[in-house]
Amino acid sequence: MPQSTVAIHTTRVLARAGCSGQVEACLSPLIEPTLQMQGCLHFALQQSRNEPLLWHVVGYWQDQASMLAYFESPLMQVYSVLMHSHVVDRLDFQSDCDAAVSGLQKRAG
Repeated sequence: MPQSTVAIHTTRVLARAGCSGQVEACLSPLIEPTLQMQGCLHFALQQSRNEPLLWHVVGYWQDQASMLAYFESPLMQVYSVLMHSHVVDRLDFQSDCDAAVSGLQKRAG
């Protein structure tokens, strides 16, 4: 029997000074629709206790295919909105799936 591996992604969002509330307002609406996606095991948004401008988005997925479906969904447009709104200084995407990171780099390029 093949062993299934949970796929995990994290996004670190560093808000510009004075823009943390706007970042939270943009990211919070991701939670419910993402939790409804097929294969989503857990999805959360959390503000760093030590760095109030830093937000963490984390998702746990049944498998890599489910995580890739999230990456390809319209929900990901929120990160483009954040960048174009000039409310973030930095976005860092990390995933345990090389194919997912490669796909994001191709779309960004």
